[in-house]
Amino acid sequence: MPDLKRVHETANVIIGMFEHELLPRITVQADDETAKMSACLMLSIFEQFHAAMKLSGAGLAGHAAGPIRSMLDSLGDLLNLSASPAYVDSMKLYTARENGKLFDELLASDNIDDGMRETLNEWIGLNRPIVAELMAREVKTAGLKDKLTNVGVGEMYVSYRVLCAFVHSNVTTLLQRHDSGSSPVLEYRAPIRPEVIVMLHNLAMDYLIRCVTEISKFSTGMPADEIGAMTDKAVAMWREVVSAPKDE
Repeated sequence: MPDLKRVHETANVIIGMFEHELLPRITVQADDETAKMSACLMLSIFEQFHAAMKLSGAGLAGHAAGPIRSMLDSLGDLLNLSASPAYVDSMKLYTARENGKLFDELLASDNIDDGMRETLNEWIGLNRPIVAELMAREVKTAGLKDKLTNVGVGEMYVSYRVLCAFVHSNVTTLLQRHDSGSSPVLEYRAPIRPEVIVMLHNLAMDYLIRCVTEISKFSTGMPADEIGAMTDKAVAMWREVVSAPKDE
């Protein structure tokens, strides 16, 4: 089993390397909607990685599954944008539909005042034409499983299901987290198994590096060969630490 301290420290060293040597050089054309959205997804993935590392470092690695799952959600969209710039319309349609559902539910509530009701109706007036226009163009939306399958990485959806078990009120996960079975007292902030911590770090690092490899497809400031050299270095660092026995 790898040394958990080294695993965690190496993960933070790798993202630090990306942040200092790569992020400052990323540029996108102001009028390139797809590139801008790709960059936003990339930045969110970096932030979600940070959130996961903070939770893990605080002894709450089991809850790091939440932001790691969000990393995969964002990565699914990023990979589809890289494959087809027109995919940005699918993201717009999904957002507009979800906004519409939210606005309608809020309007149906008795707990909003007239001012809020007027504002919601204004938002609906702006939102509905977007849905109508995109649907008229036969834009489609897809769930994460299809998003990943469409770009040839459908097998990654299994890891999403694993992460969901940590995020949702899964009976098995809840009992493993708080009930040792040997005591009538439930545990608060109990440590999770080392192999689970390593698995979560592995998933987070995999998603981060896959994200970085997409950067040259939307940024004009970082050549693909330089990004490749940087990701190769990160992968080598990571393989060294996760394959090393604890007593090395």
